Amino acid sequence: MGVRILLSKQFSHDQQKIYLLASFIMTQCLFFIDEGYYDFRWMLSFGNWVAFVIYFLVLYLAQVTLSILLFWIKPDNLNKAVIVVAGLVLGIAFCFWWLSN
Repeated sequence: MGVRILLSKQFSHDQQKIYLLASFIMTQCLFFIDEGYYDFRWMLSFGNWVAFVIYFLVLYLAQVTLSILLFWIKPDNLNKAVIVVAGLVLGIAFCFWWLSN
């Protein structure tokens, strides 16, 4: 119950939409460059969609994790931007680390 109260106070629907949109856009850019060779042919392969979902979830969860860890900071626009950017960087770094092992 306590976690649910913390999450309901911490995340507004607008914040969740921002995190989801930022994760989707960043994952699309990564797949456009890496998997699709600068086009969207990657969308034709089911295996690429599985990888896309994994990358998307990792980026989203990195942003949510940072938001939970920094919950004591008053959520203003600058902090939201910092959480989005830092979460994306942390998520991408985790994906590269995970793939290199």
